[in-house]
Amino acid sequence: MFSSDLITLNAERKIHVAHSAPASPATKTPVVAIHGLGGSSQFWLKALEASGLTQDRDVYAYDMDGHGKSPRSGREPNIQNYVDDIREFLDKLNLKRVVLIGHSMNGIITSLFSEQNADRVEQLILLNPVRNLTPEAQKIMIARAETAETKGLKEIADAVAATAVAKAVAASDPSACALIRDLVASTDKSGYAAACLALSTAPVIDGSKLPVPLHLIAGAEDYLVKPEAARAWAGEVPNGKGSAIVLENVGHWGAIEAPARVGRCIAMALAPTSYDILMGTFRSPYLYTLTFDMISRKLQVRHVNEASGGHNWLDVSPDGKTLYATVWGEPPKLTSYDIVRDGEYATTKLSRNVPSEYMSGYVCSNDKAMYSACGPQVDTFLVDEKGTLRDQPAVQSFSLLQGQEKNKANGTLDFGGLRHGGHSADLSPDGTKMYVADIGRNCVWIYHVNKKTGLLTEASKNVATRPHDGPRHAWPHPNGHIVYSLQEHSSYVDAFRLTDDATLEFIEGGCIIPDPKDCDKFWADEVRLSPLADVLFGSTRGLKEGTRGFVTAWNLRPDGTFVTTEPTYRFETKTSGGWANAIAVCPNQGRNGEVFMTLTDSEVGFVQILMYTSDKGFEIVDEVKISTEKEHIMPATTVWL
Repeated sequence: MFSSDLITLNAERKIHVAHSAPASPATKTPVVAIHGLGGSSQFWLKALEASGLTQDRDVYAYDMDGHGKSPRSGREPNIQNYVDDIREFLDKLNLKRVVLIGHSMNGIITSLFSEQNADRVEQLILLNPVRNLTPEAQKIMIARAETAETKGLKEIADAVAATAVAKAVAASDPSACALIRDLVASTDKSGYAAACLALSTAPVIDGSKLPVPLHLIAGAEDYLVKPEAARAWAGEVPNGKGSAIVLENVGHWGAIEAPARVGRCIAMALAPTSYDILMGTFRSPYLYTLTFDMISRKLQVRHVNEASGGHNWLDVSPDGKTLYATVWGEPPKLTSYDIVRDGEYATTKLSRNVPSEYMSGYVCSNDKAMYSACGPQVDTFLVDEKGTLRDQPAVQSFSLLQGQEKNKANGTLDFGGLRHGGHSADLSPDGTKMYVADIGRNCVWIYHVNKKTGLLTEASKNVATRPHDGPRHAWPHPNGHIVYSLQEHSSYVDAFRLTDDATLEFIEGGCIIPDPKDCDKFWADEVRLSPLADVLFGSTRGLKEGTRGFVTAWNLRPDGTFVTTEPTYRFETKTSGGWANAIAVCPNQGRNGEVFMTLTDSEVGFVQILMYTSDKGFEIVDEVKISTEKEHIMPATTVWL
């Protein structure tokens, strides 16, 4: 939550500021965000909340002179005065060093401040930034200043609201246009005019002179700042410290048009560039710690942890402190590990094994329980306040199969019943529902989750679209309204709409493999989303050695539906993938929008890093062999920490 205050700068000038303080003392550099011409701090609030930065940082957004709730000072209209305001604001709040975020004309102001005060800026993040106005644009600013002073801002506000947003936003979100109109119209007319005049005489901004890292967020439909201009600006920054990302279906007022995506981009700009990865195997008693560096694009095995058996599936607790794992062995069991982060890389320490009636294929968790899909049934295991599995058997079991079906555990590649029963379990974004993909029943089950106790209530059975689908994974979109079902037998990824708390309605689907008629040669494995949820990925394995698998990508609309069910890119894997060809996506994009994911192979025994970009598709950027001459190790799945 943001609080509101008026602070006094030099010469008794008042500046309005919105401030969010973390519940616990801040552990990271404060953030200061400044809006553009005709905006206010309100422009930023939803995006800043969506970024998650308020959890461990002080986050500020202030109204420029004569904008929002900051009164017009009457001083000379020039850019340097706005630059000086930033310095005075930081001094007043005793902020020694900040992450500085600017929109539109604050691409100029914050860049100049960073040039003049490099020691006070950790990183500069710019959204839809303008710079270096042409002589014609300077004349337009002078004319607009006169219009504002003589006629007021209604006409200007109507024009801005009509042209500033992407077509899809204008068509589907009238509230966004209305908010932009209100922000501009409610600005002090003299404050708006002064900002226009300051823009008309703004100095040249040269990215090569910027002494701090720069990340630009551009809109694909921004009529003022074209994507290629944003990329060029980022490319000027010395030592490769400039980066740019372009958001589809976004115009010039990105934080209002797409606050969740802009917030995620801000968070990713501040995210680490090196990650620890934990990897389990199908049969070997090892947990591998790997590291991947986005800059060097190198993957390394850093440590081999002892494990209580083969772990075909891994899950990390919401607080990132506990690892849960299935154990493939006799007798069947489930495991929790402490994730230890006291060195250069993460390691694991066994905390508890608990028995499972059947071999589990998949686990997921919240802060109350761990859930297991284990073929014939779905189990609930409680965890303690530290996230460790409690020393007790399952407190709930929901039967999916009846009678003799429960004994189908020894068929070829049946994996203890997982391929004729429930295979996966995943929680909805709000944690109130759990989706269980059931290959054998050809359906997705929905369970309601009691967030206070962790206990489940069976809600519905949703039959797949095709009689031979075999749902293997059900993965929700962050908006909570769309669920993607990966079909093991047909190699489709289908999108369903959650129409109420217990009904999935089929929308459309795309095929992972080139020809759906060849589905009997493959078995699909994973479905995942890009960090911005704008690309959907599905993977499949070849049933036999020599039949290569595929990883396929589809572009998504902001609402989570397919732009088209025809793939954007399809990548043929190096091998069949064996039992794996599993993908796990890095939680953050690269600085220029790259999506990184692991691809595990159990046929040969390696793990790859795939990089996906919107213009080039998939590329293998590194590979590490896990198997040795003495032992064939079968990588299963990974989790990014």
